[in-house]
Amino acid sequence: MDVVNGLLVFFFLILMIIYCWKAAMTSIATREVTPEFMGVSGCHYKLMIPIGAMLLLLQGLANWLRSLYRLITDKAWIYEYRPLNDSFVY
Repeated sequence: MDVVNGLLVFFFLILMIIYCWKAAMTSIATREVTPEFMGVSGCHYKLMIPIGAMLLLLQGLANWLRSLYRLITDKAWIYEYRPLNDSFVY
């Protein structure tokens, strides 16, 4: 079920990246500022949305690959941390 849901999440995140990126680039091109006394630039905040969606897409891809691996092989994805120097152990 995670494999199918992952595809839906990818679709949503890709749409979010595309449309929010366009809004952020428009904001940067027009040098949009807030209507306050200081006039803080608002384009930085709008740029955080597609960047966050890209990070979510990467994390979703990692989870989707783990689920797909589990579905195909029926084994859990095991990652063991092994330090380079075995003599340094607490």
